[in-house]
Amino acid sequence: MPIEEKLILMTKEERTAYFNDNFFKDLESLIKKVAQNSLFYKRICEEADYDFDQELDLENLASVPYLLTNHYKENQGIFPQLTRVHEKQIMHRTISTATSGNPSIVARTGLDIKFLQTMAVDSYKDFLHWDECTDLFNFVPSRALLNIATRRSTHQSKGSSFVGFFNEPWESHCRNTYMLVYPLLRNILNQIRHFFQVASVFELKTKKLADTIRNRKEDDFIVLGGNTILLYNVTEKLFREKGISFNLGDHGAVGTGGGGWDGVKGSIKSEPITKKDMMEKMKEVYGIPAENVGDIYSFTESSAIFPGHYSKKYENQILHTLPYIKIIVRDPETGEPVKPGESGLLEVLTPYGINGFSSVAIMVDDIVQLLGDNDSVCPECGFKGAHFIHKGRQNPPLGTSCSSVLDFFERMR
Repeated sequence: MPIEEKLILMTKEERTAYFNDNFFKDLESLIKKVAQNSLFYKRICEEADYDFDQELDLENLASVPYLLTNHYKENQGIFPQLTRVHEKQIMHRTISTATSGNPSIVARTGLDIKFLQTMAVDSYKDFLHWDECTDLFNFVPSRALLNIATRRSTHQSKGSSFVGFFNEPWESHCRNTYMLVYPLLRNILNQIRHFFQVASVFELKTKKLADTIRNRKEDDFIVLGGNTILLYNVTEKLFREKGISFNLGDHGAVGTGGGGWDGVKGSIKSEPITKKDMMEKMKEVYGIPAENVGDIYSFTESSAIFPGHYSKKYENQILHTLPYIKIIVRDPETGEPVKPGESGLLEVLTPYGINGFSSVAIMVDDIVQLLGDNDSVCPECGFKGAHFIHKGRQNPPLGTSCSSVLDFFERMR
């Protein structure tokens, strides 16, 4: 039985205890299996002269050979060599982007998805007020619409929007879940193209949001989530500029995800959004304090999820490493691990949730500032594990991100 099947059935506390006791042993075992399943990864290990019999720990973790997210890009033609299972066992090919013409394509089993969602819920409980939420307003299209866009854009019959799997647990958990991007395609195009100067596509949904907040019962807890740019622009253009405000206070929270802080999300383009400005807008319009604003960072080429909270000290989100993950931040020039306080390229290692693909260790093209290493504790929230701030990309491509399939609509005119 794959270990993920057992982990899913454990409590959150039991999973944490398991990861603390077994992470390195499971990592050692999986590196060998991945090298057996993937000749491409085996060649990388051979070129690095990797010792498969060594016992891993925090001191020698950097010796593990890693893949690059670029290896999963469609135009590289390598991603089929990184698939670890037979076609019949592949339930989904998660797509990083359907907009750049060069998406990452990652084969996942059904168990990979279940594990990913289990870990997502663990992070929601710690950072996104999962247990309190009664009503979720999500600033994204429905999962069905995202998947249609993904499959049409990539011609992958099993193609699925990666971000959609993060939304799915909320739909069965909350009393009410509303997707604010309504499938009126031509209106969506106008909305995107004119940066919310035309509001008709959201009129019904934003009215529902306003009415729900105004008429909520004493114990109702409302969470606003999804696409950062959509959330910010709706808040700014449809509420703040019209003098509309609410007072959710401690009965409201925000959970952003999928990036977009640089102002680019597929064909949605606007000015960059600072984390401080976002906090001020959430407070001014919804009455939601900064401590109730969380963020989720992830990427398609791994099963890793990094939840975070806002830090007034850094005026940014501090992102945290869950117990099933270890990270290394490497100097872009030398490849050597950096020390806390320094910045570099993020590398992610985990032996869990990657039964369908070969991402045991993967280097991302994102620059992060390491605040605390794998053995540290966040001084602001007490969460144990490595924590960091996302600074941007080494070579920022325009409009490429896990949820940027909205560009598909631009091509449907």
